[in-house]
Amino acid sequence: MNTEKKNLVKKCEGTLKMGGRSEITAKNYCYAVKRFLNYYNNKTNIKTLTIDKLINYFKKNYLDINDMTFKDLYTAFYEYQKDKVRDSTMKTYKDRI
Repeated sequence: MNTEKKNLVKKCEGTLKMGGRSEITAKNYCYAVKRFLNYYNNKTNIKTLTIDKLINYFKKNYLDINDMTFKDLYTAFYEYQKDKVRDSTMKTYKDRI
């Protein structure tokens, strides 16, 4: 993640903490912001993104899940949780599915 993106995440975290949000809430929001920023490569200037690109991102990652199978949803959930669970848990999940 480039410096501009890191600064945006820090700004988001600071704003949430100043607003009285808990540490966990701030981390969850920052994770979502990082995920959004990482969707675009480092050469993308975040300031130039159009509203259509933002809408497409949210549709693709949050709204258009009706065509997903249970396995797809389960995999997406565990990918989201990847940094929160042990590697052995991920291995067990992959073996069972």
